[in-house]
Parts: sequence; C-alpha cells; structure tokens
Amino acid sequence: MSDLDVLRALIKEESLTPLEETSYDKKSVTLRESGNSQNSGYSVQIKGVPEDTVVIKADDFPPPDKIFKCEEGECKRADFVMITNTDQANWILYIEMTNKRKTKKEIIQQLKGAQCFIAYCQEIVRTFWQQPTFLETNYRNRFVSIKKIGLDKRPTIIEPQQGLNDSPENMRIISGEGNLRFKKLVLRNR
Repeated sequence: MSDLDVLRALIKEESLTPLEETSYDKKSVTLRESGNSQNSGYSVQIKGVPEDTVVIKADDFPPPDKIFKCEEGECKRADFVMITNTDQANWILYIEMTNKRKTKKEIIQQLKGAQCFIAYCQEIVRTFWQQPTFLETNYRNRFVSIKKIGLDKRPTIIEPQQGLNDSPENMRIISGEGNLRFKKLVLRNR
C-alpha cells in the first residue's frame, strides 16, 4: 500500500477533507473551521492541489491534556495537515488558520503539535502495519499560517520571508483568503 492509501485506511473519513473538482480536471480543497460562540466559522480554498493528496483535520485529534500539563504548548495542534505525492516531490504541509490575533509563539506551538500528530501516525503505522518507512521517503515539510480569514475583504498578502518555510519557526504567513495556490504554499517565494 502507498503511504496515502495507508492514511486513508487509518484515519476516519469524518477527519478527512475531500478534494473537489475544478475546471480543466484540476483539484482544489476547501479547508473549513466550524464556528463557535466567538465566530461564525470561516474557510479557505486552495487551488491546484495534486491529485494524490490526503487532507487531515489534525485538530480532530483530542489534546493529550489528561496526561500532559500543557505548559509548553504540547497539547496544541494546527488545523490541517495536507500530505501529497507529486512527480517532483512528496509534501507534508502543516496549516494553521485563524481569524483572530495569535502570537507567533502560539502558532509555532500549533504547527509543532501537528508535526507530533504525524509522528504519532508514523509510529502507529510502523508498529501495527509493519511499514518502517511510512511518510519518510522523500517527504518535504512545509509550514503555513493563514491569518485574518473572514475579516473584511482584503487582498491576499504572502509576507516576505527568508528561505523556505520548512520549519515552524520559518512558517509562510499569509493574510487574507484570496487566491491560494498549492505551489505558492510549498515553493520558495518569488
């Protein structure tokens, strides 16, 4: 089984976000955060998503606050993890979405928490599915924070950064909810 087939078998369907068809047989995905007493919910669409992609709603995984003290942010998780295989590379994209102010430290903790969730999935598959190289072969990690979603209509701004967004501390920061393309989330800013 491929890594993505294992993920589809491992993760409950209600915690997966389906891909959508767009024009010219391209794929997109709409990432949705449900509302609560403080907001009515919001969503972001990412276009140009590769065909072979699994999107996991990572914050469906319950926080381990019954065992951990959660004083260093270890109980947090980002909203989504997108895992995809392309001819050029395999990607694990960690995405935190917010429509309220969060500190950079909080967002970094959430991205790291989602990374720990994927490490947990890797260990489960290694142990119970006997696949020792699950999600290891040629995968590149990318980290993205999408802020100011659902606020007054503004153009999408991808903030300049140094280097790649290959660590939580060097995440790509996007303000707004406009035209998001998968390649812009994983490749170097141009």
